Amino acid sequence: MRFLLAILLKKISAPERLQELGFDKKLIDDVLVKSIKNSGREPCTNSELTVGERLRKNVAILLEWTVPKSYMEKFKHERRSTEELLEELTS
Repeated sequence: MRFLLAILLKKISAPERLQELGFDKKLIDDVLVKSIKNSGREPCTNSELTVGERLRKNVAILLEWTVPKSYMEKFKHERRSTEELLEELTS
């Protein structure tokens, strides 16, 4: 999931924005959290969840505001996973 997230961020973000977020210098999880915060949204930081669960929730937050609503509704209706959506968006 982290690899696909990195590909997606490179596709949807300007190089200057990625540099500002610390892309290629910080863990992708940290880049994702900073990106969510910079968008005015609240990232998942619940320490009771596993690192993987927090990552999934934060990827979902990212996708909710970056993927067109009609596409997300179709995707949810098909009950596809976040990983499947990332694969589709990065292919």
